[in-house]
Amino acid sequence: MAPSRSKNDSKANTKKNSPKITRKTTSKGTVKDRVKGNDKRSVGAVRPSILPAVKIKPAMGKELVTIWQEYISLTDWTPADRWLSNRMGGSVFSRLERLWISGMFLAGLRFGFFALFAEQKLAEGKLEGKSTKELLRTIPADNFFFWIEQRLLSDKQTTTPYRFKHTNHSEAHAMVKIIFESIQKGTDTRAVTAFDGLPTWVTSYIERRAGKSNWIDTDTHRFCRRHSSTQPLWIRLSKEKFRADVEKELKDSGFTVVKKEKTGYALRGDKNIVTLPIFKKGSIDVQDYASQQIGNAVISRAADASHIWDCCAGNGGKTVQIASAIEGAIVRVSDINDRKLVRIHERATQQNLTKSIAYVPWDGTVLPKFHESITKQGGFDIVLVDAPCSGSGTWRKNPDGRLFFEEKRLSDIVATQRKILKIASAAVKPGGWLIYGTCSFFVEENESQVERFLGDARNFVLDEMKLCGNPVVDSDTTFFAAMKRMR
Repeated sequence: MAPSRSKNDSKANTKKNSPKITRKTTSKGTVKDRVKGNDKRSVGAVRPSILPAVKIKPAMGKELVTIWQEYISLTDWTPADRWLSNRMGGSVFSRLERLWISGMFLAGLRFGFFALFAEQKLAEGKLEGKSTKELLRTIPADNFFFWIEQRLLSDKQTTTPYRFKHTNHSEAHAMVKIIFESIQKGTDTRAVTAFDGLPTWVTSYIERRAGKSNWIDTDTHRFCRRHSSTQPLWIRLSKEKFRADVEKELKDSGFTVVKKEKTGYALRGDKNIVTLPIFKKGSIDVQDYASQQIGNAVISRAADASHIWDCCAGNGGKTVQIASAIEGAIVRVSDINDRKLVRIHERATQQNLTKSIAYVPWDGTVLPKFHESITKQGGFDIVLVDAPCSGSGTWRKNPDGRLFFEEKRLSDIVATQRKILKIASAAVKPGGWLIYGTCSFFVEENESQVERFLGDARNFVLDEMKLCGNPVVDSDTTFFAAMKRMR
């Protein structure tokens, strides 16, 4: 059923239908405690609208519903940004209209769990037992985007609502008020988690993270709230000698530098960074701040390193970061996905690093046969295990990842990480370094994994273990542990 607008749903009703709410917090650091106490703060701190101010046409809502239904009907999970870009190609809508449609689509991914939570509350348990994908396919698209729009209106992320109609419109508006009041009073922690766009099952995982990292309430609050907004684009400076040219071109291209680190910049802007000359000639690379910290953990321990193995290299962001920083070293890369190795080669070529990177086939089981120079010195100076993980630390920029990740998968992921870590550690030479990293905030994939490994591998000692990025920095969240092989 295509969404429609009621003549009675005017701007005058915005305040009535979408109450603004405050959420109370204390300083204990748990999801439950962060909604109780005396420190009032807005549930939705006012941010610039994520949707453009555009005259809404019925055809726009109809197109949004069609696109959404096509996406959630896909058999295999497909990255939403690429899929949407291809789907919107050749659209008859204007640029602003396309931005509104794509913005609402992405808001559906970002706040999908709020919509599912609200719809389940309204159904009084009749939808329990269904998977996320089943729920998304069961709930009428009009109902789904009614909840999404209410969530956006609550903190002014839209100024030109479409006014989606719920099939039980009066009851749904009453439920909005009930849910928002429960968040304000701190009586429903599941509602708080859903409001931030996170799955309700993740509440206990966030509380464990808060305890492990000694977060106070403001840390936990910031960590969760950031999942309801987009993060800045982080780039990495390839060489210090490029800094002046990079900063000038960023300014000339209309980018705003919102944060500057030693080798990185956090940017806001409308242009596609990959179209700039500074990207095409390799002066910069797109790499999140948190990802850079795992690479830095390798670089800071590579004073005399000549042989490094990045055994789960992925798209190669850390590979090229390491290769560009350590002159004279050879970084060998492996990944079970051959297409990712092709991407690494492209990045290496762009930054003139092809002589510093070699490719080693590895399926994640028995160690491959390495070059005799590595065997002669007893193994690698450094082995980086950037392990396959839940990706929970990147859920902010990949909201489709959080919407379709199922908790039951976590145990299998942890088992795979344990296996890879054990096998790859055998390639570290005595006196060398093993760096373990993930793009996850789950304790189970991070500290617990390292503690178990060290309990079994008595010849390694822990040097450093750290969670990076959000909530300290406006970025992804990653983790690394640096362990030294003693014998």
